[in-house]
Amino acid sequence: MATENMTTGQRIARARHRKGWDQATLAEKIGRSVSWLSKVENGRMPLDRMSVVGQLAEALGVEMAELTGQPYRHETEELDSGHSAIPGLRLALQQATMPGGAALLGNREPRGLDDLEANVRLAEQLRQDAKFTALGEVLPSIITDLLLITSGSSADRDRAEALMLRACHMARVSSNLLGHHDLGWTAVQRELVAAQQVGSPELVAAASWDLCGVWLHEAALDPAKNAALSALDAIEPM
Repeated sequence: MATENMTTGQRIARARHRKGWDQATLAEKIGRSVSWLSKVENGRMPLDRMSVVGQLAEALGVEMAELTGQPYRHETEELDSGHSAIPGLRLALQQATMPGGAALLGNREPRGLDDLEANVRLAEQLRQDAKFTALGEVLPSIITDLLLITSGSSADRDRAEALMLRACHMARVSSNLLGHHDLGWTAVQRELVAAQQVGSPELVAAASWDLCGVWLHEAALDPAKNAALSALDAIEPM
């Protein structure tokens, strides 16, 4: 069955099987009966409370988006979900992956690489702190500035591509955690381009790691394994 056609109950069952648990094990961990869980997995009992979905996701060790198949929004405004930043991030990534995308930015002058590197470090700290809204406010402009530099003939192009890979890695992780898996794929596409442009083994490994990550968020274990093995073969001579 295609992933997008799975019900929440089927997604829960899939995650449970991946853990190697029977229904009794999962039911005990969330304080529910086996009968209740069976009805949920079979679609006879709808899950209409996000708090219960969250409890299941925590027990199974997955993001809520994996169980619902939809981007997850927090129930209260106080929690920093970052969804408001997704449109700007999507536009920046689309421009960065589009042939000639830099031309869409006009005659804008990018910031210097020292400034951009400092901003990348700041963004990485925001991501580590799970401050996705604040991250979304700074990440799109970092990506567009780096696009302008990497699209030119700058002597610092390799340095800019390495920063682009780090920026797109943050975009990939944030997108997947928020349930925007299509955007995660877009980010990884730009990472792979950056790694190929520079050719350094550490960048190839970093981009390949994220390629495995997007496959895993699709619960596609075989493609993730194949991507990992191919990357190991590619970097072994280095």
